[in-house]
Amino acid sequence: MKWNEVQNLYPNEWVVIEAIQVHSDDGLRLVDEWQLYKSLTTLLKQ
Repeated sequence: MKWNEVQNLYPNEWVVIEAIQVHSDDGLRLVDEWQLYKSLTTLLKQ
């Protein structure tokens, strides 16, 4: 899933993501692959 897809599905909402694959570049941790876990609204309804 791409970030713009998440923004369209959950506009103006906090989401929880899981990093599947990451790498380091110049001391920064960059996410190569991730998946959407849940939106904050979904978490609060539980």
